[in-house]
Parts: sequence; structure tokens; C-alpha cells
Amino acid sequence: MMSAQELQEHIQALGLTQTEAAQLLGISPRTVTRWCAEGEKVSGPAEAALRAWRRLDERHLA
Repeated sequence: MMSAQELQEHIQALGLTQTEAAQLLGISPRTVTRWCAEGEKVSGPAEAALRAWRRLDERHLA
């Protein structure tokens, strides 16, 4: 399970705002806020997408 801190680190490393991350994930900005600020569990597909984008970005493939 991705922690709120880890989620924020992924968003920052990708150079995204929470709103941009929400748009890319196809969810509401409020959901990302709940995940980041309130520690609500990040959905499995969103977690997988963020981890994959991060790995691609680290390899300069994104």
C-alpha cells in the first residue's frame, strides 16, 4: 500500500501538481487530496500507474 508521503514524493518527482496527477489518473482532484492529506488508501490501479510512470520517468522514457 502506498503511503501519503510516498504518493506525494511520486507526484513531486514527476513534476506534477495534485490536480495534474488527478487528471492523468482520471479521478477527481478531491480524491488525490484525500489520499495525500487524509491518508486514505490509494487505489491499486492508481498506485500501479504512478509507480510505472515514475520508473519510466527515471529511465527518461516518459
